[in-house]
Amino acid sequence: TDYLYNAMVEGTEFSRDFFLHTLCLPPFTASEQLFFSVYCDKMLTEIVMVDGGRVLNLQNEPIELAKGCTVRVLHPVELNAKTAYLQRLNIEQPFEQICRRVYLPSDADRRANVCMNVAGRVVTVRAFNKTLRKTGVKILNRDQDGLCTQVGLSREGILCVLNLAPIDMKVAPLDSFVQARAVWFYDEQQVIRFGGKRFTDGVSPLSVSEIPLRVFSEFMYSVYELMGCA
Repeated sequence: TDYLYNAMVEGTEFSRDFFLHTLCLPPFTASEQLFFSVYCDKMLTEIVMVDGGRVLNLQNEPIELAKGCTVRVLHPVELNAKTAYLQRLNIEQPFEQICRRVYLPSDADRRANVCMNVAGRVVTVRAFNKTLRKTGVKILNRDQDGLCTQVGLSREGILCVLNLAPIDMKVAPLDSFVQARAVWFYDEQQVIRFGGKRFTDGVSPLSVSEIPLRVFSEFMYSVYELMGCA
C-alpha cells in the first residue's frame, strides 16, 4: 500500500509489462481498489481498473493496453469534467486516492509566482515539529543568531519553500507559535548550498504556471498539513 501511495504522490511511471505482470497480480491486491492512468506519447488516454488480474476501462469492459504505453497510479489532478464523477462514488480505498484533496494554483498565484494562501497562519512549535517529520519538510536556513526563516521540500528538481516569521527552533518553547508567510518555488540546482544549509537569496523563483499540477498540489498538500489546515 505504501508503495502504491508513494507512486501516486511522486507520479511514478510503470512500463506496460511491469503493470500487467506485477501490479495486477498478488501480492499487490490493493491495486484492485485503485484507479490507474494510461499514457501514450505522454498523453493521458485511459483510466483503468484491475479486477482479478484483468484490466478494465471505466465501463467495466476488458481492454488491452497499447504496447509502449506507461501506467501511473491515478492522481486526482488527472481527472477532468468527464471523469470527476469518480470522486462522488462511495468506494473504499486503501488510501485517499480519488478523494485526496487537490490544490491548484489560482490566477493570483500564477500572476505573482508566489502563494499567499497560508500567510499569517500559526501553529504551535510542538505541532510544527511533529508534522515536519511526517511530511519530510526540512529546515533550510539559520542565520548567525540561530533564526530560521525558511523550510522546504524537494520534488522532481523543484524546491518548495515556505517562508516563516523568524524563529529559533532550538530554543523556542513548544507552546509558542510558528507563523507562515509566503510559499515560493525554485529550481533546486540554482539554490545556494553552504554549510549544510540552503539559501534562496538572489535566486529567481520559478513560474508557478510551469510547475506540473500534481507536483504543485502535493507541495501545497504538505504545506497545508504542516500549518494545520490540510
